[in-house]
Amino acid sequence: LDGLHFRPCLLLGPEGMPVDFHCLPLTMCSNLSLSGTMNETLDAYYTLKYSGNRIRQKKEYLGKVMKAHLERCNRKAGLQEEQIQGASRLQVCRTYGELLTANLYRLENGISHATLEDYSREGNPLVEIPLDPSLSPGANAKKYFKEYAKARNILAKAEAQLEKTRQEALYIANVLFDIEEANSLAELEQIQKEIMTEGYLKTNVPRPKAAPGDEFCPDRYRSSDGFEILVGRNNRQNDELTLHRASSKDIWMHARNIPGAHVVVKQDPGREISETTLREAAAIAAWHSRYRNSGGVSIDYTQIRNVKKPTGAKPGMVIYHRFSTLYVRSDKDLIIKLKEGNDPHAF
Repeated sequence: LDGLHFRPCLLLGPEGMPVDFHCLPLTMCSNLSLSGTMNETLDAYYTLKYSGNRIRQKKEYLGKVMKAHLERCNRKAGLQEEQIQGASRLQVCRTYGELLTANLYRLENGISHATLEDYSREGNPLVEIPLDPSLSPGANAKKYFKEYAKARNILAKAEAQLEKTRQEALYIANVLFDIEEANSLAELEQIQKEIMTEGYLKTNVPRPKAAPGDEFCPDRYRSSDGFEILVGRNNRQNDELTLHRASSKDIWMHARNIPGAHVVVKQDPGREISETTLREAAAIAAWHSRYRNSGGVSIDYTQIRNVKKPTGAKPGMVIYHRFSTLYVRSDKDLIIKLKEGNDPHAF
């Protein structure tokens, strides 16, 4: 050990959590955090280790809860799709009613079926229509129209319910993404409070106490051209950022049709947001999305004034119009370079 200087350090894993400690700086390792005294190093090691275990346990618990709700949504959507298919098949009742009405003069009472030409289809194919012999042809036509009206109402309701179910599934997928992305207990407690409020977690589960990390604390980046870029860390922060903190001319971004964070590029007075800044912000949006590791991500962007939250929509869910799209790849090196308060171990 001659010639080596006593300098305690922590060896960090890929997620920035400690995996070991040493009394000497391990120069062959890149993920090092140099500490003060050996006692301080040990305190930091065991504190972070304990915190890391709690984060992992809470992620597993919240993830399990929300995955069960996602499975429920998927089953519900399957049943609704079957209902829609069944109602769609009853659309033929309208055709039967129209054909019977147009041919009443040719039909006798007491018949069990009628074979008629379908003039609405190319080639006028013959269609055999089942009839109730106890009803007149006119009454049979009314019966088919009534069945069609009933099927149309069922179809409209089922389609609306299916869209609602799909939106719920998308919301749950966003929550699961937020859980995966969270790197602190404060963030996970924010998510837990959100899903309790939305009714996905029983209220007899202890509600997390407010913590210093509960305040609005988005990720902050600075583009090469000096524009501030803010990123919501979860659905509540996404709502706060997009609906309350951003100005009408700021630029809003989101990965298209996949779970991801809301990204806002702040407008500087007297300056146009450059193409370079837009592409860098889009790369940030791609990084903070489910498809981070894919070949590329479509990022929609528009001014904040074009982003609205529908009445009754769940946290983080918005609609937008008058948008453009950039296709970009997420770039870890760029993300680290642009991150304010840069900590490479956070990536």
